[in-house]
Amino acid sequence: MNLKLVSKKMPTREEIFVEKFPKIRAWAMQLAEREADVADDLVQDAYVQFTLSAPDLEEINNLDGYIYG
Repeated sequence: MNLKLVSKKMPTREEIFVEKFPKIRAWAMQLAEREADVADDLVQDAYVQFTLSAPDLEEINNLDGYIYG
């Protein structure tokens, strides 16, 4: 009998961001003092920075802290 090891595929940066979107948006709303347009700009900036900078996800110890930073 052959046993195949099932390796977990690392989620993409986009998938990670989408998963964390509700918390990121809530955090941005706090920073923007409940101004939705400003919060949306913050979220967009965070997304662009996170995806374009292409950090090595395996080297990040605190992913939430990295994204919020």
